[in-house]
Amino acid sequence: AAGLAAISYAFGAVVMFQYCNIIFLVGAAWVPLGILATDRMLRDGSWRWAVGLGSVLSMQMLGGNPEAAYVTGGLAAFYIALLDVQFGICFAGALGLRLLIKLMWRFIGNEFSATKEDYLLAVIASVLVVATPASLWWMRLKGLRPAPDDQRRLQRRRLACLAIAALVAVGVSAVQWIPTWEFTRISLRAAGGIHHEPYAFWVGPWRICEMLWPNVSGHQFPINTRWLDIFPTRDRTWVPSLYFGALALVLAVSAWGVRRVPSWQRWISITLVLSLWAATGPAGGVSWYVNMAHQMRMSIAHGFPG
Repeated sequence: AAGLAAISYAFGAVVMFQYCNIIFLVGAAWVPLGILATDRMLRDGSWRWAVGLGSVLSMQMLGGNPEAAYVTGGLAAFYIALLDVQFGICFAGALGLRLLIKLMWRFIGNEFSATKEDYLLAVIASVLVVATPASLWWMRLKGLRPAPDDQRRLQRRRLACLAIAALVAVGVSAVQWIPTWEFTRISLRAAGGIHHEPYAFWVGPWRICEMLWPNVSGHQFPINTRWLDIFPTRDRTWVPSLYFGALALVLAVSAWGVRRVPSWQRWISITLVLSLWAATGPAGGVSWYVNMAHQMRMSIAHGFPG
């Protein structure tokens, strides 16, 4: 099973095609070891694996792919949230507060015209911020049985290990991120000359079938024969295919579970669902399909099919 997973991951279309973009290939190469180090670090509270995770994060940043390090570190924090309920509540509240401050700052600065999604995100963030102290107060009011001493020590060791991993990653990769941070302040992006959408290369849900059939959407090169391009979906292709093997997909689905399973299996299963949802970008929201249907009706009504 481990050998099949390694082959499917390394030679899958998404990873293998990154030979055209080496920095993302470097980041992807370190992800499996980062997940292993995270599991060993949090399961046993091992500081050695914490140093290992920090080394993996630093290698991803030194390779030029801080996004992979950001995601790998975020998965470690998410794993702790699943293992420790109180930390999970505080973690969700912190994310909600960060999102709320960001939206409020953008509203005050009038940097954009608010949409329905922005108001919905503001409501969700407000609920998370309010629910955090309420949940902690409810747990204390109910007098929930505290964890045994050894369990509490393990929880503290987990948080310490996460801090160690962060310190190692930040310290080792400082030679990379400090000058990068310095020069970004005088770059075109900082001056407002270049703007990149957060989901510039999102994956349309209709492309999921490529996991089983590599060229079901057509070939992208040497001659572009992708028949999906005739639809005004506005998605941009990052990789020509999502194929990684039917057998690997069947085995992954059969191993999926969130109840009565080990903590690592629950962590990976939830991560899979969240990753697929996040990768769909704007197509992950219902309003996007409503807007696209409205645009299609308007195009047909004005005599511009497609």
